[in-house]
Amino acid sequence: MLRPCLYGQVRQSVAFTGKVAGLKDGSKVTLQEKVKGKWVSLPVTTTVKKSTYKLSDKFKTKGTETLRVVDGKTVSKTVTVTVR
Repeated sequence: MLRPCLYGQVRQSVAFTGKVAGLKDGSKVTLQEKVKGKWVSLPVTTTVKKSTYKLSDKFKTKGTETLRVVDGKTVSKTVTVTVR
């Protein structure tokens, strides 16, 4: 579900796009980040249109972020973003 994005800048918007299989158009997907071993939903959501989605977020601190996209029990592979 998630297209890898390897690098981002602090306060720079980074887009996450993907194609989905098994989700209906109109399904709501949410971006999550792994914090201290637990998945936390970010206030970043969108709906699936024509089997695709696009989310964007701005990173506030430097470091490495592990992210995924979820819709209920459907979960994408994770992607790691290094924020410079």
